[in-house]
Amino acid sequence: MLRRLLSRFGIGPPKKPPARRTRRPSAGQRPQRGKGPSEEGDAVTLSPEAVHFLRGLVSTPSTSDLQELPPHDRLFLSEIMKRVQDNTLEIPVLPGTAIEVSRLLAEPTSSLADFVKAIESDPALSVSVLRTANSAFYGLSVPTGSLRDAVFRIGLSQLRTIVILSHLQDKVLQTGLFENEVQWLSDLSLALAHLGQQLAPELGMDRSSAFTRGTLWHLEHFLIMGTLAEVARQHHNNILPSWQCLHEAFFRFGPKIRELAARTWELEDLLNPDGGGDTAAVRYGQLQHALVAQWAGSDLPMEIDWIPRERLAEALVKKA
Repeated sequence: MLRRLLSRFGIGPPKKPPARRTRRPSAGQRPQRGKGPSEEGDAVTLSPEAVHFLRGLVSTPSTSDLQELPPHDRLFLSEIMKRVQDNTLEIPVLPGTAIEVSRLLAEPTSSLADFVKAIESDPALSVSVLRTANSAFYGLSVPTGSLRDAVFRIGLSQLRTIVILSHLQDKVLQTGLFENEVQWLSDLSLALAHLGQQLAPELGMDRSSAFTRGTLWHLEHFLIMGTLAEVARQHHNNILPSWQCLHEAFFRFGPKIRELAARTWELEDLLNPDGGGDTAAVRYGQLQHALVAQWAGSDLPMEIDWIPRERLAEALVKKA
């Protein structure tokens, strides 16, 4: 079991992937599978497929009429809409580990060993924490196989956020689809978290809050993709939404779903501070645009005027 989990999260020897259904691409979408951001020196390179998907996150969808979309897309969007309107969209229960980490954070006498014990009780989460700690975003060339070292690298104040992100990743991966999309969104979330830390003074936030805001920036995206299995079961059909459909769902329903998750988990202060309409939220959206532009080799967006461009460029280099 542990070997399978290690392989699933990119740790240990490679394993031949299981066959998966082919997702129908939207118009203009490249059919081949691609890889996520990869480090080559100081530069991050993206496959054309990843560029196509991530650019869709920072642009307004062109579709305004559901009837213009293919049948599977219309079905998926209409089911998301219905669940949002009826307040019945399924929000996964937070794992007990996240609750325990929250309790330990509130307890002044908690030790590093207490947090390690909480994490190691969940094998899948342990692998995910190790993978995160060994990622390029922590800037350490020597990987660690020690959960204690991994927790120390991540930091206790940031551990709860990583636990929630790992939980969301796993829920989507259980559908058997969106493996690449989960990787791209996870990499973008961690990059945004570290960029936010670099620019915490300009954002008017402390470093820990800035990290949390970036890590959970795509919470609603994971929840929307995780709904696919439920919709497919309901209609007894293999629904294969296109990227165009996903971007439309993110744009139309993302904010409402984020609010629902914040209420369900009683984490409004963590997930939706100030109702989600604060200046920091606008700036994080711009920082995401800057990251995607950098990864795609494009010019930085001109609308970022609250920070000198030299400072932004420096932070983009240091984020990893």
